Amino acid sequence: MGRNLLMGMLAFVLSSCNYHERIGPPLDLGTEGIWYKTISEEIFGPHCVQCHNAEKAKGGVVITNVQELIDNSWIVPGDPDNSQLYTLVKDGDMPLGPTKVPAEQVEMLRKWIENGMPMTAPAKGQTP
Repeated sequence: MGRNLLMGMLAFVLSSCNYHERIGPPLDLGTEGIWYKTISEEIFGPHCVQCHNAEKAKGGVVITNVQELIDNSWIVPGDPDNSQLYTLVKDGDMPLGPTKVPAEQVEMLRKWIENGMPMTAPAKGQTP
C-alpha cells in the first residue's frame, strides 16, 4: 500500500472520531492541544512511517499502531524520558540517515507523551 494512501486512510480514521480519547494521565491544557493527528502528520509521517509501517515494520516497530507502541514499551504515556521512541529521536539515533527530526518537533513529541498521548481533541463544549 502506498505511503500517501496509508497516511490518507489514517487521517480519515482519526478525523472521523467525534470523542476525546486519552491514554494516560490528564491533559495539561497549557500545551495548547498537541493531538495524535499533529504528531502523525508532522513527525511520524515524514520521518518514521517509511520504515516503520505495517508492511516493513523495521525493528518490529509499527509507528501507526499506538497501542502496540505502548504494549512493547516504546512509549510510556506520561513519561517521555522512559519512552524508548522519544529517547531515540531526541538523541538523534532515529531516524537513520542525515535528516533528523527538528528540535521543535522533538519537543512537541515530548509534550505529547508527557501529557498522556491525547488522541483527539475534545468535542466542542466537552472538557478533557
